[in-house]
Amino acid sequence: MPSLALSAAQERMWLAHAISPEVPNNGLALWQIDGEVSRTELSSAIRRAVAEARTLLVNFREDDGGLRQVFRELGNWQPFSIDLSRRADPHAAAGEIVSDLVGRPFDFESDLLLRAGVIVLSDDRLQLVVVCPHLISDGFGILNLLSQRIAEIYTALRKNLPVPPSTFAAPEAFHRADRRYRDSARSAADAAFWRDYTADADEVVRLPNGVSKTDVTELEPPRLSTAARLGMCEFEACVPAAEYAAWQEVAASLGVAMTSLTTAAVAVFFRRMCRQSEPLFSLSVNNRFGETRATPGMVQNVLPIRVAFRPGISLAELAEVVTTETRRIYRHSSLQISSIRRDAGSGHEPRSPFGAILNLIPFLEPVDFDGSPARLAGSSFGVTDELMISVYVDGTSVTGDLCIRFDAPEALYDRDDLAALCSRLIECMRSVLADPHAPVDVAQTLSPAELSWLAAREDTTAPVPDATLVSLFAEQASATPDATALVCDGVTVSYAELDRRASGLAQALAARGAGEERFVAVALPRSIDLVVSVLAVLKTGAAYVPVDPGYPAERIAFMLDDADPVLVITRPEADLPATGHPRISPDERGGGVAVPPRHGDQPAYLIYTSGSTGAPKGVVVPHANVTRLFAATESWFHFGPDDVWTLFHSPSFDFSVWEIWGPLLHGGRLVVVSHETSRSPRDFRRLLAAEGVTVLNQTPSAFQQLAEADADVPDDLALRLVVFGGEALDPRTLSGWYARHGDRQPRLVNMYGITETTVHVTYRPLDTTTIGSVIGTPIPNMHA
Repeated sequence: MPSLALSAAQERMWLAHAISPEVPNNGLALWQIDGEVSRTELSSAIRRAVAEARTLLVNFREDDGGLRQVFRELGNWQPFSIDLSRRADPHAAAGEIVSDLVGRPFDFESDLLLRAGVIVLSDDRLQLVVVCPHLISDGFGILNLLSQRIAEIYTALRKNLPVPPSTFAAPEAFHRADRRYRDSARSAADAAFWRDYTADADEVVRLPNGVSKTDVTELEPPRLSTAARLGMCEFEACVPAAEYAAWQEVAASLGVAMTSLTTAAVAVFFRRMCRQSEPLFSLSVNNRFGETRATPGMVQNVLPIRVAFRPGISLAELAEVVTTETRRIYRHSSLQISSIRRDAGSGHEPRSPFGAILNLIPFLEPVDFDGSPARLAGSSFGVTDELMISVYVDGTSVTGDLCIRFDAPEALYDRDDLAALCSRLIECMRSVLADPHAPVDVAQTLSPAELSWLAAREDTTAPVPDATLVSLFAEQASATPDATALVCDGVTVSYAELDRRASGLAQALAARGAGEERFVAVALPRSIDLVVSVLAVLKTGAAYVPVDPGYPAERIAFMLDDADPVLVITRPEADLPATGHPRISPDERGGGVAVPPRHGDQPAYLIYTSGSTGAPKGVVVPHANVTRLFAATESWFHFGPDDVWTLFHSPSFDFSVWEIWGPLLHGGRLVVVSHETSRSPRDFRRLLAAEGVTVLNQTPSAFQQLAEADADVPDDLALRLVVFGGEALDPRTLSGWYARHGDRQPRLVNMYGITETTVHVTYRPLDTTTIGSVIGTPIPNMHA
């Protein structure tokens, strides 16, 4: 019989088979068809479609020329037909049969490498089953191309119409395309590209185990899972069609493809879960071109992709980065991942060196059998050596929801792991898509369910101080007037000087309308002026609105228009959008009478966070919430005048509230970190040592970079406390830090929270034995 050499994609599948011959790497398309369907004509349609798909009619044998795919005839093969309608539970019985079909290996030398047929569940419901090894076809080939062709033939037979011509190409077409590429200069150029692209990539996405599960809607009804028969586990959930439609509108408004926006959102999830500045993961690509575009066969590939996060980047901007990066790597998509791995020196590693796989499946189109609709009732994407996330719209369901499915080797993850990760991904996508112009690193890390759990355990008996930030600062400035309050780039400011400057600016603000029930925007970078301005606004009885000048102009304009401040404190040279709001320099002094806040219920600040409707949401927080936060945590932290803090975070991120008032309410010293220093872990680490910083507040991703910079220098830090917030923390990432510093000095503490509940809502001390969830216990009176 005629034969052909294997394509590069088939060689990859054969290598996987050779490594684990006991694992049946089979794909499945399982369709449930409701209505009156002719079993006879459906069987005829299956046989005719399989006969047309000559790419599937092969065996694999070795001869002197090596491994070959040998053509075979269909012969007298007929699709199977099994009637389970009289069983007590026909669905369960069908599940066992299908699982066996998927879980049984094929004999590649002699078997027809396809199992297809019909299972009858009742008079008006049956299942169409197609199983074949990935060696001869990828998932798109059987789920879309072959299944649609079976339905097309069946419909023609039922209507007694001519069967439309087949679009399936011959196996020789795949062979010619593969040979042309392998013999071309482009193949060598692609290999060189991938060697360079992966050479210095060291932030591989390995999603953690043991993540706590949040709310998630599991696919209902659940599809048949055959994962266990392949040594895999899976979990699938859905996003309602209406919500997904809103996400599509976001993509349209940004002028980016939905695939780019989805990839960007998933990259944010990877960054948050793995704390990486340039996560490396993999993209599954269809790789169908020319005459092979509409033919079942194994052409799918997997490509490494690196997504770089610059400071302050928004989802909208990241989607543009993803668009550019995918176009760049797609130009080199013909080189198979097995060659890329081999050239990277990891061809025989049991786990992919390029991290988790994102599989964006084209729209799953409805399959119609002469008016009887089919619903996807099960699928298998085969065996992978790494966790894979598949995202697709199920056009075969009544609702057309967005499906998000996690598949992974059971040696690496269990189903609970996948359910937790899936729920976290959906929460992350909702968070960043709600406000695509917000910086993606300012994020909610607790779900509503987790917040409810904490609220039920909250201690509401703890005392609440009757004070304002202004009154407490005044007490401290009076007690230690000569102590250093601020340090920035070598300039120091005492408590008395800070009080004097803020009072002078407060008078100028009051003269121009600042006061109780008013907002004043502060559009300044981290600096002494920023801290002076914040205190000055509060001294007038107004609330401050922090506006990071580095934010996109569109977001700044929205914040100013929505808050409608009476004044904007900024520098004349600041490049802010023209919104018509009066501006004032932080250097202005005197002219009015500032009336400080009278009680703790008066607003202290208005911070914007991601909203649920697609626009930023302003959250007003009163003085009492902040003073209560420090009073409630006093027994844990014992902040005092010997402490040195850093102002590291954007003033528009409420972590900065904790950083500013932690030292100023306790007589400590606040070191203001410049934007440039905050972007360099090595420079920041030098600053910590030089200033003798004792209290450090960091997101886990920023701390990971700092820990790497700390690894190569002597231990000259004065830290007594490191507080984590703003992102999910995986305690396993702290092992290197513990190896150098232990877990006693400094103490490490994880704190979760959101803007609405004033920075932090939970407390969890960490040590070398900490594993699993690090949410911790509620801070007393967090909702008082």
